[in-house]
Amino acid sequence: VDERGDFTYSGRIPIDQFVIGVSIGASATGFYFAFSANAGIVNESVGESPVVVFADKDTCVVHVFLRTPRAGRNSPSDLPDSLTFEITDTGEVRDVESGSTWDTEAGVAVAGPLKGTLLQRAPHVSALDWAWGDFNPHSVYWSDVLDTSE
Repeated sequence: VDERGDFTYSGRIPIDQFVIGVSIGASATGFYFAFSANAGIVNESVGESPVVVFADKDTCVVHVFLRTPRAGRNSPSDLPDSLTFEITDTGEVRDVESGSTWDTEAGVAVAGPLKGTLLQRAPHVSALDWAWGDFNPHSVYWSDVLDTSE
């Protein structure tokens, strides 16, 4: 996937039309897959709910979680209100607040001060942007493009 997302899915549909649709309560956001995959990690909010989108551009696998940590087995009880995620130089995913590393498929901290802490999955769908918009006309769309006037 390049920065314009001009690859195609099954040779027919431009991949830049696909969104990762997340709807929580009365709020909805369509995260364009091409931009999300290029970023790898998107820390955003859907309405009042902080979410993280993990999108792998090589495998096209997507995981979406709420960024509000929950106590898990043997995890600390004093948890931050919200987490911000980043990719390290070695390709691991860690949270900025504690430096703990995370399994992005399971949504669990695997090392560091928050080891055992969990993230709740956020429901999402993959859809063409026009279809997502038909069912979620109040949706906003996210991309990492700040200036589209070019």
